[in-house]
Amino acid sequence: MIVDDNPQNCLIMRESLAAWGLVTDEREGGAEALEAIAAAAYDLVVLDNHMPAMNGFTLAAEIRKVAPRLPIVMLTSDSRSGDQARRRELGLNGYAIKPVKRAELLRLVGSALRETLPDESAVAFSPDDTASSLRILIAEDSSDNRLVMQAYLKGSAHTLRFVEDGAEAVAAVAEDGPFDLVFMDMQMPVMDGLTATRQIRASLPDAGHRPLPIIALTANAHAQHVRMSLDAGCNAHLAKPISKHRLLCAIEEHGRPPGSAAALTAAPIRILAPPRFGGTCARLSRT
Repeated sequence: MIVDDNPQNCLIMRESLAAWGLVTDEREGGAEALEAIAAAAYDLVVLDNHMPAMNGFTLAAEIRKVAPRLPIVMLTSDSRSGDQARRRELGLNGYAIKPVKRAELLRLVGSALRETLPDESAVAFSPDDTASSLRILIAEDSSDNRLVMQAYLKGSAHTLRFVEDGAEAVAAVAEDGPFDLVFMDMQMPVMDGLTATRQIRASLPDAGHRPLPIIALTANAHAQHVRMSLDAGCNAHLAKPISKHRLLCAIEEHGRPPGSAAALTAAPIRILAPPRFGGTCARLSRT
């Protein structure tokens, strides 16, 4: 939910969040926002501080009464004496002074959403899983999304190769392989992820070899988009925005070498709605 009485600010915020796969709902004031929160479940509130009738701090205090764990990010045009103390008192998940750069907004939103996942980064890997690094190809045209995935995997033993469209992904598999795992965005310029996946599948012989795991990345989690990615040859589907927990779970599930307990089998795994809470990777049922 975006709460701001300025239509231009709402437009900028809506377009920025939509680019990262977030569906937004907008309210002009605190009373409207509280009524909506009481009637529906939200994952995040981004609110302006300076609004008529009810300012951001007052609204945040009221939200805490009805939804104590709902993440709140506050944006303000200035910082006044006592604001930081009030921020800590209310447990705001993010706070920034406008204008907020796109990268900073992404950091605030990502951090606020991750705080709703207890022990999110505590994904358990056995020594056998982490003994050798994986070569991971990431095909993603959004520089923001590439930055997020790079940050999530910083410090790991994995080697990452980034490309910006499907044609580059096909060329990378052919010329720079072998890769252990591919994350493929479905909507890219030059060549989309569906076409790139089909070409990769056609170019790699599967007989006697473990098929290259390809995981679809998309802002669309509808059944038809999942089916399209699976029909193209993807092994799994992850909906954006992708949390660190879900990314690590996908790597654990699909990136293990042949012969390990969770090595990929012929049947694809359909990831429709990964669990939001919990610090360990849930084994998904095969369909």
